[in-house]
Amino acid sequence: MYYFFKEAKHAKRWDDERKCYLGPQGNPSTHPKTIDFAALLATIPTAAEYYAKKKKDKELAKKREEETIDENQEKMDEN
Repeated sequence: MYYFFKEAKHAKRWDDERKCYLGPQGNPSTHPKTIDFAALLATIPTAAEYYAKKKKDKELAKKREEETIDENQEKMDEN
């Protein structure tokens, strides 16, 4: 992580709008000492949140599949 910050600083890729240095691909880069790890960890979902969303996504996909099958069946019945 420090390598990218050091390289961006050396290349003088400062972004005034975001107030940070940018890496080679345009990603924000900062010195590791300035990172608030508590805030960073708060943005990462817990395992329970992750699996709840995954389950919800599976249920939604199954519902859409059933709706598609029903629509196709109705079209076939009409013909």
